[in-house]
This record gives sequence, structure tokens and C-alpha cells, in this order.
Amino acid sequence: MSESLKAKSPFELRVNLGVGVAETTIRQALASGDMGFLHSFTTGASVDGPGVRIVAWTAGCMWRCLYCHNPDTWTLTNGIPVRAAMITEFHKLGHGDTVRNAANLLLATSQQDFPVMHGDQVVGLLGRNLLLKALAAEGPDAYVAGVMDREFLQLDPVTDLAGVLPLMAQAGRCALVMEGAKLVGLLTTDNLSEFLLLRRFGMDPVV
Repeated sequence: MSESLKAKSPFELRVNLGVGVAETTIRQALASGDMGFLHSFTTGASVDGPGVRIVAWTAGCMWRCLYCHNPDTWTLTNGIPVRAAMITEFHKLGHGDTVRNAANLLLATSQQDFPVMHGDQVVGLLGRNLLLKALAAEGPDAYVAGVMDREFLQLDPVTDLAGVLPLMAQAGRCALVMEGAKLVGLLTTDNLSEFLLLRRFGMDPVV
């Protein structure tokens, strides 16, 4: 964790920590879990212990306790559909493309995960790591159809993001967003981090 994000003592009142901190540092902290989000503050709280205190309610708890008094603090994404966070401009590969074609596309764009199509049908997903392994093991003239991942996470664009986060944690860095059999978008862990970061700064999602 960056030194600029660490508290100086357990009693530090941490205000405006984002000022002067590089965006890359914030994104790394979000991805690693070193940084979280605040749901709200309660001033003058007198429950859960002696004395009067200020309480900071954190957001995004994944414990899901059965008798939780504040389930509204569980996530930043309640009621927000996948459609609001997905990537809608992306490149695709054909099942007849080679690993060389995929590598050239990887270099020419910022995209790291490529849906593989057979006509209008999605038949697989080729991510950066799998691409590099195929390049080393099979060579640049191997076909993507022979090295792509045929098992991939599919999401409906109207699915609540709150339920998607644990699925993404298990499935990997990219999911394909499908409206029936039609591919309409990609949802990546990087894009989710950016979406949550923008929400942190008060940007409302477009749904």
C-alpha cells in the first residue's frame, strides 16, 4: 500500500486523502482491497459502547450477516445494472484468426480480452495471458479457435452489479455481456474498478 494512503496513527481523522494521490495509486489500492468506500457518517452516536462518538459507515461489506442492521451498506452497486458499467466499444476475433492477428490487436489497442466469433455466435474468449501462453507454446500461426477459452462467464445486461462482483472474483478478469445470443458488451475487473472510482467521486451511472 502507498505510504500516502496510510494513517499516521489509529486516531487520525482522515479527510481529503485523495488530494495529491496519483490515480494509478488509487486504482491499485482499490484492486488490492487496501482502499474502500464510506457509506455515511453518524455524528453523536451513543450505541454500541460507552460515550458519544462519530461513526463512519463503510460500504461494500461482503459478510452478509443474517441479522445485519445496515444491509444498505453492503455494496455501492445495489440497483445498478451491468449495462451501466460494461464496455460497449471493443474488438472481436474470428475463429479463423491466428494468434498473430490477436497479438497485433493486443498491441494496437488497450483491450486485453477478445471475444471469439463464428459469424454472429460467440464461441470463446481469448485473454492476454492465454494469448501469450499460446504464442510461446503454439507459435504465431496457431488458430485462436484452438487456444481460446470455451468456458466463460456470461452476464445479462440487466443483472444487478451487486450480484456480479463475487462472480467476477471467481471467473476471472472478463465476462461477456449477452442479450440473448447477441454480444452487447464486456465487463472487466479493470472497468469495474474505474466505474467504482467514478462513483466515489460522485458520478452517477447511465442506466
